[in-house]
Amino acid sequence: MAARQAARGTLVGQTFRVRDPVTAGDLALVPFRAGHGTALAGRRSVYGADFQQLMHGVHGSAREAINHGLLVQAMRAKLGPEPVLVGASAAWALGSRLNDPDQAVHVVVVNGSGVRRQPLLVAHRVSLDPSVVIRTSLGPATSAARTALDMARGFGGGPATHDMRVAHVDALLRVTSLAADDARTFAAAAKGLWRLADARRVLDTVRDGVDSVKESELRLLLARQGIEEPVVQCPVRIDGPGTRIIARLDLGWPHHRVGVEYDGRVHLELHQHSRDLVRHNLIRAAGWTVLQVDARGLRRPEPILAQLRALLADSDFRRDRAR
Repeated sequence: MAARQAARGTLVGQTFRVRDPVTAGDLALVPFRAGHGTALAGRRSVYGADFQQLMHGVHGSAREAINHGLLVQAMRAKLGPEPVLVGASAAWALGSRLNDPDQAVHVVVVNGSGVRRQPLLVAHRVSLDPSVVIRTSLGPATSAARTALDMARGFGGGPATHDMRVAHVDALLRVTSLAADDARTFAAAAKGLWRLADARRVLDTVRDGVDSVKESELRLLLARQGIEEPVVQCPVRIDGPGTRIIARLDLGWPHHRVGVEYDGRVHLELHQHSRDLVRHNLIRAAGWTVLQVDARGLRRPEPILAQLRALLADSDFRRDRAR
């Protein structure tokens, strides 16, 4: 593993350095320029079954499953350490993992006009202030705040729709130390960027603590239906001496003791299902009602919306009677 990481690149001081394979054996460890690989192992080997083309002029081991991180490494082999990852590629470098395997790498190059556009590599001709460029294990990338702004405006391979932009920025907040308020402050100070107004609308809707894309979709669905905004990662407490938090719900309304959770595939696994039963029993014992939503429920949400509205209205009615 150490040899593989060394071959792919290292951070030295303020510079990310890409190391070309030194021997034919190194070719299995790191993406390489086809010409360099041919010089080490011969054309028949490089273009044979042991290797695959990752992008034009760059090959890598056929045993490696292609993902966006591997394509970023291929870009480094092709262009070197200087290009700055932007948009979705920067989000990947910062820890988000929402990119499709065949999604193009987006970079800013000092002389971007000299880089030929191809399906898996897009070089942008924009200027970046050095203050928004940071070092990552995949080389220079835009900071979390700038990346959030770029994703929110659909730049650099960012999503096309409002809801997916919100979901991707929610995910970026989750894997970095960036807070939603800080992202909004950064966007408020930005000037002269394409689709800046759209980005600010997206960032007004992102929230800290959202655990998955589907939870973002669920939260936005409720907002469009005019349902009062829930607390994200809502704590469920047992009151009394030694008050403690026994669970956190995806979305919750503490004053109503009502929550909603999205159940993905992981909840179908036997060991997770058993843990969920224990957890849900504790939540019910604390006086909460929790509705559970899966992918089908998101596609056809009318029943769950009707149930949720009834629960919230009943809670309001009971509280009014108690006054």
